[in-house]
Amino acid sequence: MLTFTSISTGLTSIFYFLAGLSAWRSWQKSKFYLSGYFVIFLLAFGVQQMLFSLASGPISLDIRINAWLWAAAHLFMFISLCYFIRVPLRMSFPKLEKTIFKIAIVYAVIGSFVLFLNAPQLTAKLEPNGVYLFKVPPVSVLVIVSFTTLTMLFSAITLLRAFFKNSLSLVYRVRGLVLGLGMIVYLTSGPAHNLIKSPRGTILVDALLILAGFLFIAGVYLPKILKVKEEEASV
Repeated sequence: MLTFTSISTGLTSIFYFLAGLSAWRSWQKSKFYLSGYFVIFLLAFGVQQMLFSLASGPISLDIRINAWLWAAAHLFMFISLCYFIRVPLRMSFPKLEKTIFKIAIVYAVIGSFVLFLNAPQLTAKLEPNGVYLFKVPPVSVLVIVSFTTLTMLFSAITLLRAFFKNSLSLVYRVRGLVLGLGMIVYLTSGPAHNLIKSPRGTILVDALLILAGFLFIAGVYLPKILKVKEEEASV
């Protein structure tokens, strides 16, 4: 059955798919690394939201089915963050980018294995107001929170620091500010899905995720909007 959670997250997934396709079209023209990373980030997060939507009731209310969809959703969340973190790494720590990216991928693989292994322990409850809530095993919570907190906080802090570096070009600094703010909004709204128990709260959380998406897109397109070449914006 369609639950409120499945509808709300389904709409969010459509937004991120459209944003990812838009970023892909931009990347096809410029082949610039930043746009390429964002294509994968946006599309992977779109898949994550789609799977989370499917896990929230439209296919089945059987937790044995939804638990696997939930675990698969977080696999794509890991993928999306692995590619997003490459942006601040390339901007501030280019020599460490490939190494940390490989470490993040290894963690994502191991973490996903743990989530799938513990999927049978997942429970869920459909509230009378249509909100579908998962109760996640502590081990799975630890795996998710550790990865998301480290990657998101690092990304937000690194991107925001770029704004205060006078040695950088203005476009580069503003881009860092916009992307950093986007990550802060993403950081505060994404994990809240497991805490919200009302339709209004669900709408708010998904609206914030869409706002984060708009900020990410604005950061990607900033040089194009200001008619500045990517090379000039990234020195």
